[in-house]
Amino acid sequence: MIFPLDNKKEYQSLCLDAWKINSDFWDRTRAINVHIKNYILSAISNLKHKVSIADVGCGNAWLLEELKKTEIEFEYCGIDFNENFIKTLSEKQPQNEWRCLDFTQPLPENLIERFDVVVSCLSIIEMAELQTPLKNFSKLLSKNGILILITLNPYFEIIRLNKNYQTLLYDISVFRKGTYPKYYKKEIIIDGEKTGRHYYGVLHSMADLNKSIIENGFSIISFEELNFADNKGLEPIYNAYILKQNANIS
Repeated sequence: MIFPLDNKKEYQSLCLDAWKINSDFWDRTRAINVHIKNYILSAISNLKHKVSIADVGCGNAWLLEELKKTEIEFEYCGIDFNENFIKTLSEKQPQNEWRCLDFTQPLPENLIERFDVVVSCLSIIEMAELQTPLKNFSKLLSKNGILILITLNPYFEIIRLNKNYQTLLYDISVFRKGTYPKYYKKEIIIDGEKTGRHYYGVLHSMADLNKSIIENGFSIISFEELNFADNKGLEPIYNAYILKQNANIS
């Protein structure tokens, strides 16, 4: 089932509480979609120079570990709203920069215009609104920086959330009517196996996301729908953007 997101603070609290419960579990599993990993690394390697990277929604910093395996020269800053992740990462890897930040809130001044690349891999699907995060992504970037933004196709997620035709029709009708966004609660499934743990996500309309992208000073360099179906079940469709920062938004 999907629900209207009427109280953004309440939703953010539910989402954060769920991630605090799941932190140790997620760190142990280190589940990575290999296709998404390759897409991000390919986009960064195309820059052909040493890059400063802000990984927004870094989680257990899987991207940092994958970057270390490449020949890419980089400086890395991991950002997450889950203090459990940031505390653990700061203790394990103090040589890197770690920030505990809620991207629906204003940015600290010392992060503004610092990065060649901002990566947001599925983090925006957990944010209750779009304008502030997109504005913050823009502010992080130096001149001509790029944002690698990966989210989920909302209609396909509704299909994946439902187990029968009647609830599917109901949820699609709810999603199409009224104001956006809507949110959902979903069990974490890894390699086709149920884990008994849950997370929350937001179904932003693609029209609202594209509008926020343009309004916050980005041009769309590329857009792809990525689907990696296998025999383990209904896989998501990822919407992958590479966006160029044209002008910082005050």
